[in-house]
Amino acid sequence: MSEITGSGLTRVFALDHLGEDGRTFQIETTDIERRRLAEWLKVEAVVALRAEGAIEAAQGAIDVIVHGDITGEVVQRCVVTLAPFTQHLDFAFDRRYSARLNDEWGVYGTEAEEIFLDLEAEPMVDPLPSAGLDLGAVIAEELALRIDDYPRSPALVTPEGEAGAVASAEAPENRDDPRSRPFSGLAERLSRRQ
Repeated sequence: MSEITGSGLTRVFALDHLGEDGRTFQIETTDIERRRLAEWLKVEAVVALRAEGAIEAAQGAIDVIVHGDITGEVVQRCVVTLAPFTQHLDFAFDRRYSARLNDEWGVYGTEAEEIFLDLEAEPMVDPLPSAGLDLGAVIAEELALRIDDYPRSPALVTPEGEAGAVASAEAPENRDDPRSRPFSGLAERLSRRQ
């Protein structure tokens, strides 16, 4: 099933017949889905996007684990030069869902005063949707988390040769140069005013 909503990418998988072996998935996006996803992500374009992985039942089918790999190419504008550049993405993801969570706070009851979460010791768990798991939304969220909010073109190079950083043509070579310390004379000027 594929339809355009929100991020433009929806793939709902029914979980009622998941079984012990789980189920594999492969998602190839269409041009329309990639255009809508680019609008949702506020990037120039999503050139390619593909995901594959598996959905597995855990703890007696109460929990569901989704893991897979996402590959794609996203065109963004450099925050320094404003020139578009293509960023290749290739990463793995893992998500865990549980039917024990009715809603975000339902598991804690009404009498809980404080909630302590150890993010390193306990994996984050989301409520398991009753209508099925939307892998399109999962992929869109993972992609949104992985793209750079302040992208810099790999063509930018510092004098030290570090790619993706700003190299200023007017930056002084010597640290003792007064141009490298613009506020060095400020204290002296303020003391003269008093």
